[in-house]
Amino acid sequence: QTNQYVYNSSTGSGSTSIAATWPSTLSNWAAGSATPLCAWNGITCDAATDSIVQTVDVGGTGMQGTLPSALASLTSLVELRMSANQLYGTLPAAWSSLTQLTLLDLSYNYFSGTLPAEWAGMIAL
Repeated sequence: QTNQYVYNSSTGSGSTSIAATWPSTLSNWAAGSATPLCAWNGITCDAATDSIVQTVDVGGTGMQGTLPSALASLTSLVELRMSANQLYGTLPAAWSSLTQLTLLDLSYNYFSGTLPAEWAGMIAL
């Protein structure tokens, strides 16, 4: 079973929304969820403050759709695992802001195109 989920984050620099078809295993990603972001399934935050997202691991969860450009707002992200889902389309140029990323696993999906030129600055990968 899949549902429509939205992640909304309001910060001093604006707000971010991520909407996609997410599986029910990620039910705490629902709009209006009372669960704190760092307690969401597949999310790991820094140990010091427990408020900065460092890892997103939603591999093999049955996600469907295109990659959300809005993940670019998670500029402290170190690991992003979205493998073995039903994701398709192109890789978002906006993700070039993920300069702390050391691991990116998008394998076993259905992407097309080439790496965006903007990703050249992602030297930690």
